[in-house]
Amino acid sequence: MLKKVLLVLLICCMLLPSLTACGKKKSKSAQDDIIDSAIDEAADLIGLDDDVKDMIKSSEVDTSDQQPVEADIEIIVDLPEGWEEKEAGANTIKEYEKGTTMVTIMKPWVPGGVNDPKGVAEAEKEVLAESFEGATISDIEDFSIGGLDGARMDIDLTIGGTIKQTQVYVYFKKGNDFYKIMGAYFSNDEEAKSDLFSFLDLIEIK
Repeated sequence: MLKKVLLVLLICCMLLPSLTACGKKKSKSAQDDIIDSAIDEAADLIGLDDDVKDMIKSSEVDTSDQQPVEADIEIIVDLPEGWEEKEAGANTIKEYEKGTTMVTIMKPWVPGGVNDPKGVAEAEKEVLAESFEGATISDIEDFSIGGLDGARMDIDLTIGGTIKQTQVYVYFKKGNDFYKIMGAYFSNDEEAKSDLFSFLDLIEIK
C-alpha cells in the first residue's frame, strides 16, 4: 500500500506542471483544487479507494513559502518574442511561458544506480507507462541541449477527459547532478510545437 501511495504522489508531481500550464499562476484555492483533482485521477488509475485518497490529500504540504531549487548551473535564454520568464516555484529551477506553452527546468527523481540521462528517462518512462494506460510514450532518443548530450522522450496524454497535451521531457547531466526540462503544448497546435523546440535550441547551460 505504501508503494502505491508513493506512486500516486510521483504521478501528481508529473501531472501538476501540465495542469497548471493551461493558464497563468493560480490562486492558492485554485491550486488546491488542481492538486486534489490530480490525486483523484492518479489514485483512480491504480485503484486506490476513497479513504486512501483522503489520506494523501490530508498529507499535502503547503508549498506557498518554499523557494526555488538551488542548482549548480546557470540557465541563459535570449527570450524570443512572446516568451516570459515566470517566478520559479517550489521544486523548480526556471519556468518560462508563452501562452499555453511552457518550459520548466527542475531536478528529476533519480533512482539508485543510474549514472546517465538515458537511465533517468527510462526510470520515469516505466512509471508513466504503468500509470497512464491511455497515454502514448515515445522511444527514448539521444538529444543535445545547451551543448550537452542528453536524452528525450515525448508523451501524449489527455487531461480532464478533453485536453490533449504533448509533454516533452529532456534529461541531461551537468557536473554530478541530473536535470530535467519539461516542455508542454496543446497537441493540435503546430505553432506551439515549433515555438517549444525553437526555445529549447536557445538554451545555454553554464
